[in-house]
Parts: sequence; structure tokens; C-alpha cells
Amino acid sequence: MTKYVLTELESEIKRDDEVFEKHKLERKNMNITPTKTYRASSMPLAFDCPGSQYGDHDGVLINPNDISGTIGTCCHDVLADYVLGKEQPLEHYLPKRGIPDTHKTEIQIMTAIGKRFWDEYGHLFPEPVVEESFESVLDEGVFTGHTDICSFDGDLIHVEDHKTTRLEGCNYSPQMMRYLWLAMYRYVDASRFKYTICFLRDRTIETSIEFTRDDLHAFHQEFINRVVNWDGKTYCPGSNCTYCPRMATCPAHTAMVKQAIQIVLTDPEDLVQSLQDPQCVALYQQVRYVEGFLKKAIDSVKLRCQASDNRLRGDAGKDLILREQIKTTILPLQAWPVMDAELSDTEIAPCLSISKGTLLDTIAAKVGRGMKGKAKDAFMAKLYEAGAVETKPYFVPAIVTHVPQITETVIEEDNLNSLERNES
Repeated sequence: MTKYVLTELESEIKRDDEVFEKHKLERKNMNITPTKTYRASSMPLAFDCPGSQYGDHDGVLINPNDISGTIGTCCHDVLADYVLGKEQPLEHYLPKRGIPDTHKTEIQIMTAIGKRFWDEYGHLFPEPVVEESFESVLDEGVFTGHTDICSFDGDLIHVEDHKTTRLEGCNYSPQMMRYLWLAMYRYVDASRFKYTICFLRDRTIETSIEFTRDDLHAFHQEFINRVVNWDGKTYCPGSNCTYCPRMATCPAHTAMVKQAIQIVLTDPEDLVQSLQDPQCVALYQQVRYVEGFLKKAIDSVKLRCQASDNRLRGDAGKDLILREQIKTTILPLQAWPVMDAELSDTEIAPCLSISKGTLLDTIAAKVGRGMKGKAKDAFMAKLYEAGAVETKPYFVPAIVTHVPQITETVIEEDNLNSLERNES
């Protein structure tokens, strides 16, 4: 990793030194300290709530550690080699990251989307550099970033990022702007900047407008104002709390949970009808968070009970037990001759449901590599022709962030054109 000390940037940062020193002293008196190192990947959370970048000296910080992060890293390994033209079989990458074969199909699907993106639009990233690291050291802290693809051609920097997870309501623009800001100082002749995000799991591409150096300076100045000069007491709780490392000790998070619990104890229907739209959106985020919190609490109590021989002693003679229940499953293959002897096809049909995913995976397993998608499409076409497919729309609430400078494209089976139109 190359370290860049950007002393020339001092004249460009219009920091109010008096305010900066005042807030720094306040934070010291409140026993909180800045992280000092600001990763580009932390920018979305930092802009959502500046308090996420600060923590008590002795406070608990939560750093989730699960297989999803490792799967994402493996996908990045595969796609980096693909861009460089030296991809190896997937079996080479799984042991390297300690990923069991049970996740092989999941990784295959996501990397196939990433490869399709590169096949269509790789020419928009001339002389690509993969997995490029940046670090810039300023008085305000150390700023780091790690780009999946960075291309510099003429006067244009174009950065691309693969996402294996799309967090609800998350605005990834600050992360991408930080990448561009970092790249601006390495590629000093650049005057135009843009970014593209490829969401592998939901097959969506976001591409930005072009930015100027002034735009990137303005972005960094906003970060100074919002995060570096944070007042130490103004928090912005919401769905972003789910991913915040300070969740365990954050006073605003604790207050939000208590408030949400009090709210849901009232009549929800009357409450929702009395709220304005912005208040209703805020209520939804609060209640969804509490819903997740309560589910985790129930699961944790269940595990505690299991570890105590399925019984926890309570007060007033009320214990919590895990009561055994029996779930009966009829196995289709073994049951088919019995049903066929007693029932007609018309009578059997309402008793069955078919998993589309499992069915298509079975069809794909019958053909060779590179033909699986076509086999699935052909089989689905036959089902549609036979009138065997029924579609019913349903709606799921989701928090989305509107970013005006973004154009969104869905990766279809056919070729993609809108990203290239936006480029030209």
C-alpha cells in the first residue's frame, strides 16, 4: 500500500479551526475519541450518522463476522482474475477463503453476473487496475480505500465496485465519492470522474454522472463539516443502526428502541393514520428495527434454554421450557404410489406445491457447464406454454435512497444498453 501525504490539500480545506478545536475538547471531556482512520466503505454509515465513527474509550464495538463477508471476498477474487484474463476454476478460490462447497452455487451465480457485466462493458474501463489500494494522511485523519476496478484514460477516472449485498436504505454514493477523491490525488491529470456499482445479487447496475475536481473537494468539505466537526451529541438513528459498530453502547440507539416499543404499545392503526408521511416512514424504520431486535432476543433466550437442559427457572413458579413438537412431513417419492392408487390427478394436485428454484436447479444439473441458463429458460418456456405457471404480484415495504445523479439499469438475459448510452 502506497502512502500519500497530501500537504497541498491544507489550503483547500476551509475548516473552521476554532469550531474544530472546540468540538475536539468537548469530545475529550465526554470520553469519546474519533477513529482517526476513515475507510471508504464506512462513508455511507458516517454520512447517515456521524456518531458511528466515534466510540467510548472502553465501549463495546460490534464487528459482525459471518460467512457473507467471506463469500463477498471470494467473489471479488474471482472477478479480479476474470478482468485480468487469468480466471481459474471456482474450486481454486473456495479453499483459499475457507468456504464450504455448500456455497458454491451462490458464488457461481453472483460471479456470473459480474462476468456478464464485464463482457458487456469492460471496454468502458481501459487499462483497468484491479484491487487498487489508496491511503491519504491529513490532520483530520487517515483516509483509505480499496477499489475493485479503477481505470484512468485521458482525463477520466472511472471506478467500479462489485456489491454482493445491498443493505436496505443504504446510499453507497459517499463510498464511491471517497474512492474518486482518493484517486484524484494519485492521477493528478484527471479532470473528470465517475463511478459504477454492480449489485451482483439483485443484478442491478448504478452509474453516476460525471463529477469535477470541485465536486470532489465539496464532498470532502461536507465530510469535514458533518463528521470531523461532529458536535458529539447529535445522532441520526434509523435503519443504519443495524450495521453500526456502536450499536451496543449508543445512547440514541437505546432511546430509539425504547421509544419504538412505547409506540407499538398504542393502537397501531390509529397511530399510523394520524401521522404525516415522513413520520410514518420513520415509524416503519423504528418498528422494523425493534422487530429484528426482539427476534434476536427470542433466539438468544432459546439458545440459553437449550444450554440449561431445556428449562430456565423463573419467579413465582413460572419456568420457561422448550416443549417438543413433532413436525410430520410426507415424502413425495415414497407417497406417490399410494396417492396414485387412491386419488385422481385432479385430487392430488391441490395437495402439492413445487419449488421453482429446486425444480430449475434439477433441470440445470442434467446439462453441461455453460448450458444451464438456456436449459432453465427452455424448461420454463414449456411450463408457460402448458399453462403450468401462475404469477401473483405481492408487495414488500423497503426503504430506498433517492440519489439524483444515479442511473439504474437491470441486468437482463439479453444485452444491456443503457449503461453504454449513459457513458456516451
